[in-house]
Formats: sequence, C-alpha cells, structure tokens
Amino acid sequence: MIILVVDDETPARYAMAKAIRGEGRTIVEAEDGDVALQLIDAHSPDLVFLDLTMPRRSGMEVLEQLSQRQGFIMPEIIVVTANDTVKHAVECLRWGATDFLAKPYDVNHVRSIANRSEHRVKLQRQVASLQSEMESS
Repeated sequence: MIILVVDDETPARYAMAKAIRGEGRTIVEAEDGDVALQLIDAHSPDLVFLDLTMPRRSGMEVLEQLSQRQGFIMPEIIVVTANDTVKHAVECLRWGATDFLAKPYDVNHVRSIANRSEHRVKLQRQVASLQSEMESS
C-alpha cells in the first residue's frame, strides 16, 4: 500500500509518516501541493494525508484539480488541518476528500484510518482480481 503524506512542515510530515509506518506500506512525502500532484501521478497512492494550508498550491487546490481529471480514480484523501471548520470540511468532501482530520490529531486515530484504508484497498484488489478471473473464463 502506498501512502502519500503532504504537509509543508517537515516535523508534521515526519510525525505522520512515523505514525502510519508499517509492514507492506510505502510512505511517500511531499512538501507542497505541486509536488503532491507530481507524486500522485508517479506513484498512484492508495491513501493521501493532505494538509490544507500550504504555500504555492493549497490542499483545496489539489483536491479541486484531482476532482476535475477525466477518468481519474481518486485515492482516499484525508484532509489534515488546524483550521477545523464545518465550512472547510464540507468543501473538502465536495471536492472528493474521504475524511477530515483536525490538528493536533490523535496518533491512534491516524493509525486507525490507515489500517481501515489498507483493509479497503485489499478488498478492492480481491474484487478486481475475481472480476478479472470471471471475465477471462
């Protein structure tokens, strides 16, 4: 499973990556929205922890751009921000975010999100494999 952690603050990226590191997980890090879009294209992550407030391209702009891509399969995106408002949450969900996580966050909650996502990814891959087998027989 590939997980992308996007945050302009190095200590925040490090802490998040440390919290979700585990067997079978590849952690990729981006310091801004531009790099995040490049890494999403290069690595097709299964899960993205996306900070909203960043220089150059905000997390909201990343979400907006991804949602407008034709034929793009959106990874699970968890928006992470210190600006915990209902307005932000609704807007992020409208653009395709899966969930909203307020800073400071509980490390156990972050691990739980990663574990649930990993379980969903495994199930989706099993379903795709079974569908492929059914189509080829």
